[in-house]
Formats: sequence, structure tokens, C-alpha cells
Amino acid sequence: MDVSLTTLLTAQPSSLNKYLRDIRSQLNQHSLPLSGIYCFLFDENSHEYHLFISNHDEQCDELNTRLLSFLNKSLLDTTFDHFSTQVLSEEIKLTLLSDAKNDLSGLFYAPLIIGNKLIGSVIIVCDDLNTLTVSESNHLSLFTQTLAKLINAERSLVNTLTATINSIRHFTDYRDTETGLHLDRVSRYSAIIARKLAAEIELDNEFIEHISLFSRLHDIGKIAIPDAILNKPGRHNDAEHEIMKTHVTRGLEILERVLQDYELHEMASVDIMRNIIGCHHEYLDGSGYPKGLREDEIPIEARIVTVADIFDALTCYRPYKKAWSVNKAIEELRLMAEQNKLDKHCVNALIAKQAEIEDIVEQWADDTSQ
Repeated sequence: MDVSLTTLLTAQPSSLNKYLRDIRSQLNQHSLPLSGIYCFLFDENSHEYHLFISNHDEQCDELNTRLLSFLNKSLLDTTFDHFSTQVLSEEIKLTLLSDAKNDLSGLFYAPLIIGNKLIGSVIIVCDDLNTLTVSESNHLSLFTQTLAKLINAERSLVNTLTATINSIRHFTDYRDTETGLHLDRVSRYSAIIARKLAAEIELDNEFIEHISLFSRLHDIGKIAIPDAILNKPGRHNDAEHEIMKTHVTRGLEILERVLQDYELHEMASVDIMRNIIGCHHEYLDGSGYPKGLREDEIPIEARIVTVADIFDALTCYRPYKKAWSVNKAIEELRLMAEQNKLDKHCVNALIAKQAEIEDIVEQWADDTSQ
């Protein structure tokens, strides 16, 4: 194998999207004319695939959709082997590649596997699959294996942080009225908002995935807040509110300590996590905390999570208030956007997906019967 390709396949990239671009360029130079690489992650909770990263000649949302639909339908097809690298059949190719340039165009499928666990799939559109040599097939397989390891490494960052934080919660007898379902909902709302905004402000799927993952950690600093204040069954007085506000800086301190202990500072996505934890209580008019940031000083990932977090707080029961209806919560978000507190584009993105939002509110509701 060429030294430059070997080096690229085994390097630690600054981002997975850049890795796809570089790999595609190198493979093209090695007589493998690729017109697109599509990476899909498998969600164990929903038992569905979703697009993670892609690289292609032109914008091809239609092909993204067709490939995603094929993968999700194939989950119900007992004849399709999700764990084997393969050139997809002519029948599948004709269904998915209605605009194929010639008879040699084809689709190379490879699973993303860690251990014995399927974490996703890669589909590569190649202009000359019928003449694929053993060496070229090995190049593609090595690429997908490396991609699986890189994706797993990024996910392990969140898993490490979450496991560490859960241990702290256990040993400090931490109690919080905000449940794990709250974190799930905020993650899902954040992803919906980000995907709706993607075309408008050019957010790639890798960035959206990071927002979805890291939004779950936005309130980790609350483990440092005394239970008497954190779980007070009523509104906080001024002094208590000031203590409560320190959860943002405490969250950043916890994050930095874990990053240091596990030597994770070099992860390319760390800044996204810092921004979400450190800025999700900032408002566009400068009235938020802890820094009183304004407008574009607040990173887009934090603006997205802020809207998701406030919406969830409004639509959930608290000891001092009833759960608001979705429509009432949306009106409050609109008002806060008009007051230049929330990003109007993020609010409008959530509103545009109201049907999906309502499904999450219903399906992932807290149990308030106890």
C-alpha cells in the first residue's frame, strides 16, 4: 500500500468530515474514482439509522434520503447481512442510483463494527466497482475499519465523562428533580433544531451529532449545588439563585478536570462541549450568565441547547409549577426571541418541527405519578 495512503488511514484527523475528504482524494489518486461517501450511525434506542457525515461531488439530499431509507428497511430484511462488507446487488443499485452514469457504477457497503457491535454503516458510490481489485477492496475495508474506530473514540469521550459524572452523583448522594428523560429530550430537541438550521447556516452532520451528544452534559455542574437549593420545592430567593447560577462555572471545572485526568484535551470536539456547558444560560441581549455574552459572542451550539432546555423546562412539571402545553411554551419562546433573549432562528426551527417535538413530549414524558 502507498505510504501516503497508509499514513492518512492511520492518522488522527482534526474532524471526521476532513478525514472523508482526504481519504476520498487519496483513493481517487489510487484509481478508485469515488463520487460519494456516506456514513450512517445506528441508534440502538430507536433502532434506526441516521446520516452522520457524507462527502460527495454535489449536494445530493435525495440520495442521502434514498440510502437512509434503504438501510432502515434492510433492518427488517433477514436476507441482508449488515455485518459483511459487500458490493450491493444490481437490483439495489438500480433502485438507489437512478442517475447512475454507466453500468460500472456501483455501491460498496461496509459495516462499522466495534467488537461484535454494529455502530453504523458506510456506503461508498464508486464509478468502477466491477473492476475492483483485491487490493482496492482492502483499501476500502481498512478505511471503514479506521472510521469505525475514530467514531468510537469520539463517543468514548462522552461515555467517559458520563460514567465519571454518574460515579460522582452516586458517591455524593446526588439527587436532582431533572431526570435522565430530561437529558434525552433536550438532546433530541437540540438535534431537531440543528438539523432544521443546517441548510441555512451550513451545519454539517458531524457537528449536529456532537450537539446531540454533548447537550446531555449541559447541567453537569449541578452536582456541585447543595441538595437543599437544587431540589427546593419552590422558587429560589436571590441568594439561592446566585448559588444556583454557579453550576455553569462548576460544570466547566468538572469538565476540565475529567479532560485532564483522561488526557482528552486534544479531542477536536471538546470546544463544542465547553461552549454548551459554559454558555447555555447566556442571552442575546447580554442579560444571561455567567459572562453576559451578546449576540454572536454566544456560539450557535449553545444558542440551540438554550432553546431546547428552556422549552423542556416549560413543558415539564416542577414542584412549583404545572407543565405548560406545547403551544403555550412556543408562545413564550416567541416572546423571548422578540425580546432578543433567544435566537429567533433556533426558535423558528423548533416551531417548524412542532409535530416531531410533540411526539417527543408525549413519548419521553417524566413519570409524575410518584
